[in-house]
Amino acid sequence: MGAGRRQLVAGPAPDQVGLGAEQPSHPGSAASGRPCPVLGRPGPPYGRLGGRTADPRPRADLAGSLRSRRRGYGRPYLRPAPWTHGRAPGRPSTVIPMHPRNVWQAMSRPGFLLSAWPWRSVCYLLTGAVTGVLALVGLVTLAAVGGALAVVLVGLPLLVVLAVSGLPVAWVERRRLGLVDLDPAPDPHQPPPAEGLMSWLTTRLKEQATWRELAYTVLFAGLLWPLDALVFTVALLFPLSMAATPLLLATVGGGRETKVLKQWTVTTWPTAFGVAVLGLLLLALGAYVLGVAAGARAELTRLLIADPDGDLGAKVVELSRSRVRLVDAFEAERRRIERDLHDGAQQRLVALTMTLGLARLDAPPGPLADQLAKAHDEAGKALAELRELIHGIHPKVLADYGLGAAVADAADRSVVPV
Repeated sequence: MGAGRRQLVAGPAPDQVGLGAEQPSHPGSAASGRPCPVLGRPGPPYGRLGGRTADPRPRADLAGSLRSRRRGYGRPYLRPAPWTHGRAPGRPSTVIPMHPRNVWQAMSRPGFLLSAWPWRSVCYLLTGAVTGVLALVGLVTLAAVGGALAVVLVGLPLLVVLAVSGLPVAWVERRRLGLVDLDPAPDPHQPPPAEGLMSWLTTRLKEQATWRELAYTVLFAGLLWPLDALVFTVALLFPLSMAATPLLLATVGGGRETKVLKQWTVTTWPTAFGVAVLGLLLLALGAYVLGVAAGARAELTRLLIADPDGDLGAKVVELSRSRVRLVDAFEAERRRIERDLHDGAQQRLVALTMTLGLARLDAPPGPLADQLAKAHDEAGKALAELRELIHGIHPKVLADYGLGAAVADAADRSVVPV
């Protein structure tokens, strides 16, 4: 009994188990075709000892296989995709972009404070303040000088320049959007139909986008850039000034007292360090305030100066032009084929029909005459179908060289001497 038990547990001989050996499928059923629950493939037959199923492999191999199966080795279909880690079982996977595309997506992630997005927001607001000051100076100068000289017609060109002054400002703003939004803003303007300053100016003055950009420039120069400067000062400069209170107390105040935001006086070191900690906390909060302000500012800019249907309109125009080119090319190719048929194949079919007709007249009655008559009829039908196909198309010789050359060419191809 002990020898039989050892033989059953040890399994078959090594030369009977391998990759190329025939292996039955499931315990108790050698021809069932079901895979082995441990190996995942057809395996050798099992025996039963006391109602339990015995694996014919050695115990060490079985234990190693079970450990590897428990860890998931060898079963790649159980490994989740890189973008589905952490999702609840049974729910569809959602592809999350690896890198944020704008400041809103960046603020929704835990590493926002350690990323470059707060500094990108600072650069966006700071450059907005500088650009707004320049736009304000330009608008006021053009309006004042152009309005003063308009009575003598000298200021009219300056007023035209004032009308299109929103174009360079909008161009700069679309480029600045890349600081907080990586998706490019489409240009709403269409190319002028002809070259020259007048064609370009006429096209721009007729576009709604030009006047929308002028309105944005006025809003930008009058209201938006002061808001950018205010948010930059409150969310960044004030917390930095508070965080530098111990340094100011040691250097400027000589260790005795210093001013915080020119409002409060700090005379002790514990108070200075407490203000510094509060400044650091406000600086972290200010990073999110800067992100929100920059994101809202970018959305407003995109709404006013970037046509949401700009890409669609450009694609429609390009599609229309490509269809026109395709139709023209198709028409030219069709005319070429039909001219070739008219000048070549049709005349040769006429010659073939006449040749078959002459041969039919000369042939004696009999089977040969019948075959020639049938061939003559088929050639006539082919010629009629070809004429219907190329009906309305002038021959190439007729279109290029005139009626005389076309008649001479037809006479040269004729079987009957002309």
